[in-house]
Amino acid sequence: MERQLFNELINKAKITKKEFATLFNISQTTVNGWGSNRNKIPYWVESWLNNYIELQEIKRDNELNISVIEILKNQLENKDNIIKAVDDEKLNGLVEAISDELEIGNKTVTNHQKNVIEMQDKIISEMQEQLNIIYNHLGIKK
Repeated sequence: MERQLFNELINKAKITKKEFATLFNISQTTVNGWGSNRNKIPYWVESWLNNYIELQEIKRDNELNISVIEILKNQLENKDNIIKAVDDEKLNGLVEAISDELEIGNKTVTNHQKNVIEMQDKIISEMQEQLNIIYNHLGIKK
């Protein structure tokens, strides 16, 4: 590995040469001298840095996934709380408010309301599917 690649990888890993030296109990002077004519960079350094960079990316992805899971869980909990908050009295008031749009004989809702309800159900279903995918991806059992 050339000195330029070492410097690029150490920067991409977002660690300093001092931190790298401390991780391996190597003097910082030794690490700073790597890549010069007489001090070759050890063979394992490139793969270690690449693995470290990849691990940091995985950690960021997992943190993002956990954030998305929390957002989806909160949205589902909010939906459940809203549903729980609607008591019989409020429900009766809602039914009275839309009673003009109900057909008395077969109690069907207007096409517009059906479309709205279908869209809401689809959104909730998709959110639950996304949450399940994220759970599966992270190996979390529901």
